[in-house]
Amino acid sequence: MAIQDITKLAAELSAQAKVLQDYLEANKLEGLSLDKDAPVNAPFDPANLEIQGARAALLQTSQLIHDLVAGPKDLILERAMNTKFDIMVLHAVTRFGIADAVPLDEPIAFEDLAKKVGLSTDRVTRLLRYGITNNLFEEPRPGYVGHSGLSSVLVREPHSRSMILHCFEEIVTSKFLEAYDKFGESEEPNETAAHVAFKYFEKNPKDNLWTFFANDGEGEKKGYRMNRFAEAMTWAAGMQNNDHMDLVQGFDWAGLGEGTVVDVGGSVGHCSIAIAKKSPNLKFIVQDFPALQPAFEASLPADLKSRVSFQPHDFFTPQPLKADVYFLRFILHDYSDPYAIKILRNLIPALEKGSRIVICDIVLPPVGAPVPQGLVRLMRSVDLQMMVGLNSKERSEEQWVDLLARADSRFKLVKVAMVPALHSLIEVRCPISHLHIAARMDYIQPLLTTPAFTLAVVLVYILHTLIRHRKHRQSPRPRNLNSSPFTQLPYEIIQHVASFLPPAAAASFASTCLCIRLATGTQYLSALRASPTERLALLELLLADTPNDPIHNIPYRLLYTHCVRLVPINMGCGASATPACREAWDISKTHIDSSFSPPFFHTIMAMHRHGHETDEILSRITPPTYTTYDRNTKVASQHRLRYKITATGSLILRTQVTYILPLPDVDGQTYPLSQLFCGHFGGHYSPIDKDVALVQTKVYEGATWWKSSLCYCLTCQTVAVVGARKFRGRGIGLFTTWWMNLGDGRADEKWVNMTRPMMRVQPGQTKATYDVKGIVNEFQGGNTDYFDFDGLVSPADRKELFRLCPYKVGSGK
Repeated sequence: MAIQDITKLAAELSAQAKVLQDYLEANKLEGLSLDKDAPVNAPFDPANLEIQGARAALLQTSQLIHDLVAGPKDLILERAMNTKFDIMVLHAVTRFGIADAVPLDEPIAFEDLAKKVGLSTDRVTRLLRYGITNNLFEEPRPGYVGHSGLSSVLVREPHSRSMILHCFEEIVTSKFLEAYDKFGESEEPNETAAHVAFKYFEKNPKDNLWTFFANDGEGEKKGYRMNRFAEAMTWAAGMQNNDHMDLVQGFDWAGLGEGTVVDVGGSVGHCSIAIAKKSPNLKFIVQDFPALQPAFEASLPADLKSRVSFQPHDFFTPQPLKADVYFLRFILHDYSDPYAIKILRNLIPALEKGSRIVICDIVLPPVGAPVPQGLVRLMRSVDLQMMVGLNSKERSEEQWVDLLARADSRFKLVKVAMVPALHSLIEVRCPISHLHIAARMDYIQPLLTTPAFTLAVVLVYILHTLIRHRKHRQSPRPRNLNSSPFTQLPYEIIQHVASFLPPAAAASFASTCLCIRLATGTQYLSALRASPTERLALLELLLADTPNDPIHNIPYRLLYTHCVRLVPINMGCGASATPACREAWDISKTHIDSSFSPPFFHTIMAMHRHGHETDEILSRITPPTYTTYDRNTKVASQHRLRYKITATGSLILRTQVTYILPLPDVDGQTYPLSQLFCGHFGGHYSPIDKDVALVQTKVYEGATWWKSSLCYCLTCQTVAVVGARKFRGRGIGLFTTWWMNLGDGRADEKWVNMTRPMMRVQPGQTKATYDVKGIVNEFQGGNTDYFDFDGLVSPADRKELFRLCPYKVGSGK
């Protein structure tokens, strides 16, 4: 911002004030006042754009002068110190009924007021004297408080109190950051600040803010929040006091002739009634929840009953009525993009050539647009209100265009009508007439009878059967399918095929090749952001296509689902990761085997918690067994992994390493393990090394086999067993098996404990107890004694291990 001349600003302020004063005098209106008897609304005609422009300019100039004179540091201090108490005092005045307790016609002593509201004189005095600095109440003489123009609004318009309590008690901004830490940048309506703040959601976690409003409270108080919200919206709508003239004049309703308008989510029909009064040829059908029908019928004028009717309807289901215009007023701003897209798509079955959608909502102006700063601030306040309360938002014109395109590429934004109010009217048309399934099928049906189509179906079935029955490593799919028959089809047929698929299948289909991706666009991948369940369904489809090696051959389009984002696997969450996401990543990547990356771990556990079958996926992502031979030590070894989710909800990793050892050159020499079972065994549980040496020594001394007892680590809950046995010829087998509890995928205390250094038990202290056999029993079905080849490896793996031994060795007892 350039250096300002405050004398010039003051001159501008004076000129703007003169325009308003001349208007008051020309219309013989009273001067402006904040007295208790002053009008609650400033006496300026909301339809007079010149006067409203001068008013907005005066407010903006006066604010600029205030900020310039205060200076940046004082402004920051003022907002940091004062804003929270502005809210607190207004909330307390409303909650304790202080405004009602102060007479409108005369002041009252602080002491008497305190007795009326049940608070101490000290508290009441301190609260109100702060409010007086903000023109909330006044102190006409020491020790007495009276109403100001601001405080009198709380008495003269009781519904204003509902707005205050709704904003402060339901839109819980104090819990926004806590909700962000828990849910991230969620777009789900049941993952908001309210879900952190209210105990109601502990029993009803899937409910959104609307069901909370309707069901909170006991007995007669049930639904009090919904009633309060309705009163708040009624009060806010009445602030303009122009009988919805902005709606009546903002769109050419008369141009529809004797058309039909469906008011989608129209509540009790107040907007349709206002428009119907000015449009005598139009027919209106108001759609909303059945519970609103009695209120609609009570408010409907008798002379409009033949043209305005009510129909119960949920706009998350397909639209059943044909109409010329579908009117949505303040509907889409209540929902994040995935849900708003669903609402728009549900209109498609009813749309015909020439049908229009009229959206009444806020259109955020671009940066630098000549819009009064006060109006922009109010729009941004409503935007944040939507973000905190519903995980929804207000949208700019570019965002509206994008939303419509993602709902259906045929939706075209025709016009944005700026009206003298907070909102705008958005006109949407769909110029293509073949929106109906019947029209689509008429276009496609001739192709279904062609030999080429029949051959394609047979080939797809054969390929599907082969893929399902392959038990070993699969070949990666080609990078693209340029030879696919789909490349010969018109784009509209490809789009039509995708439209019949469930969201997850459509997203997988859209990612198949460049041809299909160009035809379908990104709408199906984008739609997956609406539902964690759909993301998990897509993951299952993608994993079913992958080879066994999860690190190198998972398609790049595989998505993380351990958080609320939809992120390509080769990118990760990066700088945008939430603190909880970063913590889970840092903890898990330290303790999970390198073959099983943290994103996969969180994904599998998320699928398990959602009730998805995971055994097959766990088996697919398990790396294949590998066998090696060390020429220096003459030791052959074989390494195997397996994962299993137990009944307790934890993921267990079983690691088995089998060694074929040559007979020692020196009596008493044993082979030390080069791989530790966990990061704590080496320093805490040294007997494991002694057990490894002991089982070898016992076999060298003549025992047929020998095994250790179960060893365990209290820090990371790893259980281990080692054993040895003789082989015919030169050599013995050393078997090591350990089970590591990887937790349930959440950053809980179990995961934190996995990163703590092992604390030595002091004399007199009791060791932490842990059911070491529980893991083994559940994983192995009760067989805790095994440590041999039997049931552990395939014959092929066993043969490969023996093949690498340079000396002759058999597998007899």
